[in-house]
Amino acid sequence: MAVQAARAWRRRLMKLLRERGLPRGRETLPAAAAGEGKEQLEPPRESLSSRMRSFWSSSRDEKQQRVRRLASRGRSGLVELWRRYGWVAIGTYASLYVVTLGSVFAVFHFDVVEPELIVGDPRVAVEKIIRFIQKQEEHVPGLAMVEPYLEVLRDRPVATDLALAWLTAKLTEPARMLLTIGLTPRLARLAGRVPPPEEQEPEERDKTRADW
Repeated sequence: MAVQAARAWRRRLMKLLRERGLPRGRETLPAAAAGEGKEQLEPPRESLSSRMRSFWSSSRDEKQQRVRRLASRGRSGLVELWRRYGWVAIGTYASLYVVTLGSVFAVFHFDVVEPELIVGDPRVAVEKIIRFIQKQEEHVPGLAMVEPYLEVLRDRPVATDLALAWLTAKLTEPARMLLTIGLTPRLARLAGRVPPPEEQEPEERDKTRADW
């Protein structure tokens, strides 16, 4: 009776496996079950292309938030460079900014590249710059002195090209931050400006930084 009951149970089990389309056998069943459980536990990985599509399909506010997060990371990196390398980091960042601003101004002023290709309509870009300066007057009262000179940005081509170059340089800020983070340690080694060791006490580290 026990043998017949075992055979009947086995037939019912095989029938159930056939109905569900599961593999049969003593070895394949546990492996299939383990694989199925693994697929359920591990979520599918999102590819780079799908992440890029989700970024461009996201709303404008979400894009601005992501850009702000990247910018904040870059600023924190600059703060760390200033803490370790002092004026070498500031000089590197300022040099890259001056070179970028001067190069873009020369490209625009001598018609090597049309500003429309980068900033769109120059008149619209200049108006945005003027409105930006006017908004800052509420927080910085001294900027009210430049109000009479804002018309120069509209009337003189040189001032217009300089304003557009400044706007383009602002767009390159993330790239300049990365270049600053990469170049500062090398320039500091070439200049012999070895940063103070991290294991020193704060008082000793400040004294060492003041010496060099």
